[in-house]
Amino acid sequence: MTARVRAWLAFGPGLVFALTVIGPADVISNAAAGAEYGYSLLWALVISLVFRFVWASTSAKYVLATGDSLLQGYARIGTWAVWLVLISLVVHRHASNLYLITILGASADFLVPLPTPHSRAVWGLAGVALAFVVLFWGKYGTVEKVFKGIAVLLSLTFVTAAVLSKPDVGAALRSLLMPTLPGAAGLYGAFFVLMALIGTGSGSLTNLNYSYFIYRKGWRSDGYLNRQRVDLLLSLACMFALCALVQLAAAGTLRPVGAQLKSVDDLSRILSQTGGRLGGIAFAFGLGAVAFSVFVGATTGFALIVTDICRNLLPVFRGTPAGESGNRHPERDIVYRGSVLFSVLSPLYILFIAVRPVWLVLFVSSLTFALAPLLAAGLLWMTNDRGRLGRHTNGWLTNVVLAALIVTSLLLACKNAYDVLASR
Repeated sequence: MTARVRAWLAFGPGLVFALTVIGPADVISNAAAGAEYGYSLLWALVISLVFRFVWASTSAKYVLATGDSLLQGYARIGTWAVWLVLISLVVHRHASNLYLITILGASADFLVPLPTPHSRAVWGLAGVALAFVVLFWGKYGTVEKVFKGIAVLLSLTFVTAAVLSKPDVGAALRSLLMPTLPGAAGLYGAFFVLMALIGTGSGSLTNLNYSYFIYRKGWRSDGYLNRQRVDLLLSLACMFALCALVQLAAAGTLRPVGAQLKSVDDLSRILSQTGGRLGGIAFAFGLGAVAFSVFVGATTGFALIVTDICRNLLPVFRGTPAGESGNRHPERDIVYRGSVLFSVLSPLYILFIAVRPVWLVLFVSSLTFALAPLLAAGLLWMTNDRGRLGRHTNGWLTNVVLAALIVTSLLLACKNAYDVLASR
């Protein structure tokens, strides 16, 4: 095997990142865009992915050029920034996993309903148990291998759903080449759907994960910058393909009959009625696979970040045993494993109660949008520090995109705050 072939086979952090950030919310928002506006908002995916590329690539550049972790960079702004990120991540991970566990159970129940009223709970527990095995006893390499298999399955699933919808390829291409903002239609306004599509890229705390994935891959110097950029570009191509396929499938099956999506459960049910049983099965399977990959990927990133913060930034933890191999193998660290246990076990109560903590989801959404502008502004400051990055400091275009991301995040934060206050 040649050195070039080995180098190409070494790619993978971007794939793990892609399947970590493409969550059920992305599936729903893209399905809603297709159902309400056909192919008219495909171009919005490009804007979302540009924001995500700049955020993730700039974070990775900082880590590779300085040798610091991303949170060590934020610590230079102030210890308060580290505590803010840590507290936000703990709350965000708990609330997000509540949502993911219910989707795991609902998707599996749609595919194989069990002869019990607790079918969703049983399937939810089964999905969590499988995720726990991968997370607790596996390492980053195990996660990467599992995700490569999931990527293949998701591609086949969403391609099947899109092909069954018989999409208008010409209309889809016109949307990409000649962007327009359609007038209001259906349940959701065009601006609302547009913000949902862009917001999933610009306001997500999971964007912090990529720099930790490349570190665990072994990319730890600026000599890996070119490989990292190509890896991330392949990641974004995967994200675009999966999200575009969802929009195509929804535009071809849901829009013609005027179907409206109000919840996750609506998606597979309506698709079964409009696109046939196979279409419903494809989307239910895809949604379950997405929920599983986000659960595993986001929990992995969360545990890596928490371990980094505790071992390198918080003095109270520095004197405690760091596990068999310390920072070289954080998956063996008691902090890492404790973080995994918290992420997996703390949300399980959602399977056994009828109440859904909507207030917690709203709070986490507000917290995420409020924190995103601060994190983006901190990243802008960190990556323009010529004393630390030298020739790797940002160019003007990167700075412009980061500034646009900050403005977009602020607009989303204000809108989200208004919505929360208006709902009281």
